[in-house]
Amino acid sequence: MKAFWTKIPLIPIVATILVVVVWAWLWFLVSRTLTQVVVAETEVASLARRQENVAQLKKVLLDTTIEREQVANLFITAEKIVSLIETLEGWARELGANLTIDQAEMGAEQLTLSLTATGSFGAVSRLLNFIEHLPYLIKLESVSLKQDESTTTGNNWLLRLNILIASFDNV
Repeated sequence: MKAFWTKIPLIPIVATILVVVVWAWLWFLVSRTLTQVVVAETEVASLARRQENVAQLKKVLLDTTIEREQVANLFITAEKIVSLIETLEGWARELGANLTIDQAEMGAEQLTLSLTATGSFGAVSRLLNFIEHLPYLIKLESVSLKQDESTTTGNNWLLRLNILIASFDNV
């Protein structure tokens, strides 16, 4: 009988140890799961913020479409050069001036045009005015306007100018 009573205190101790081990194992599993949940929540919140940022950037992009097009139109691109030269020649014809494009060179940041125009003072000065008001960022590098002495009429004027027009193909 004595052996039975000596075994009895062992059962509660073993049961207690088993409960503590199971409880510790469950605690470990729960804490690990909680950590994973916290990490997942953080990632979800980060993704939500990114989506909000993307949505805001898309809205800004759409809201600034007109302004970006206006800025882009201030710069000449390789595709617009022929149209510009045709426009200048058309203006000269309409005004009664003769226009010669002496040089057209497209660089990385600008288009350089060297022009010579002849005609009456009114025609040549109006052509210069039109050129000054081109819808691009321009710089008149050199301008020379003088009466052409090689003609006998005395009403022929010679305009020489170098124009620098800003270019930017990536606007």
